[in-house]
Amino acid sequence: MHIIRLIIYKKFLCLLSNTKDMKDNTITALLGFFYIGVWVFITLGVLYCS
Repeated sequence: MHIIRLIIYKKFLCLLSNTKDMKDNTITALLGFFYIGVWVFITLGVLYCS
């Protein structure tokens, strides 16, 4: 689970650094934060339920 999160985070950072257009950069950042938020929510949910 943790490894998958790291892979997604690295891909997000890679996309962010490769994107030159500010508009695309903002969209990528929002998507990245959304993914991180979902992962945090899932992780907390699993920890809380177990």
